[in-house]
Amino acid sequence: MHRLPPYRIYVPDPVSQQVGYLGVMQAEGQPVEVASRLKLQDSKISAAEQLIARGLREASLPKPCEAPCAQHCLRRENGMQATGNPPPQTPGRGTLGAMGCAAQLDTKSMRYIDSIDNRRVEIADTQAGLLFGLLQFRHSTKQPYVNIVGVPGVPKMAMPFRALELPAAHLDKISGDKVHEIEAKQFMAPCLSKTGWESSRAPGRARLPEGKKEKARLKRAL
Repeated sequence: MHRLPPYRIYVPDPVSQQVGYLGVMQAEGQPVEVASRLKLQDSKISAAEQLIARGLREASLPKPCEAPCAQHCLRRENGMQATGNPPPQTPGRGTLGAMGCAAQLDTKSMRYIDSIDNRRVEIADTQAGLLFGLLQFRHSTKQPYVNIVGVPGVPKMAMPFRALELPAAHLDKISGDKVHEIEAKQFMAPCLSKTGWESSRAPGRARLPEGKKEKARLKRAL
């Protein structure tokens, strides 16, 4: 039996009575990354959700920007390193992947994200400095590219996608009030897909509005 390299991260939060989990499992002989959240109430499970990212390669397993990113902050998406990579020989998308987290955000390459909804950032392990959250990115992709700022030779980045949703789990490593590592597990879903958590939010957490006008705009982008 083929064994995958061990990869498990637990984020227990005794205050909110929740635990987050990121790990690698096997499904139908292929590696998949799993993100899970469990919530307890009166010693019983009151909420549970799970995201699964498929199609992984085993070799990849684990204005000035206002985001509090450390200088050498790294971001990984579905096990693949998305920042801090070796620079390419010719300018292109790989140029952005060679930047750090803060510098990459400064290029405005993320402006194609219309909104971030259904945010459940409720789990924090204060001892290990870990913050776990689940959320949903909305992309209308109104144009097939995004303009890039401040990167010589890369004026724009192609976005050859139709309108879609991106349910995701994020795990941030925080130390000294700075984000040092970001682990993201995510997958593409059809436009206006539901998660089952649309009416759920933690007390005091704001949610972006999802009115009829926004839904109509996303439908027109299909």
